[in-house]
Amino acid sequence: MSGTCASAKSCTATSSPNARSFSSTPSPTRSTIRRNCSRLYALTNRIRLTASQPVLAEAEHLLSRIADQYFSRNLTVEEMRQLAHSAGADPLKAFGEACRAELKSIRARPVNPRRAFRRNPDRTSTLR
Repeated sequence: MSGTCASAKSCTATSSPNARSFSSTPSPTRSTIRRNCSRLYALTNRIRLTASQPVLAEAEHLLSRIADQYFSRNLTVEEMRQLAHSAGADPLKAFGEACRAELKSIRARPVNPRRAFRRNPDRTSTLR
């Protein structure tokens, strides 16, 4: 995929008097990029701790897509319009669907309050 609206950080929209200009938006610094990447990897690792494999796979795919998009060329206003109307316009759709399926399966499980916690052999309690 060649881009999303997030990459419009330096394109200029001048097709109408009400169009917003992005040309004055400063380019991110290395420290900003590093901080944002660290946050994305931290979030992915929190997902890795608790989520199912399908959710984790979609999170990793989304992280890859964000990184690819971030370092790709900026889109023109026309390219952004075309992308917004394309089938792949929602980068979060597959991740959201995987999360919804996991939540549905969690809600479908019967809960037995007496068995919610169990003892491990090392004598620490863990949530099942």
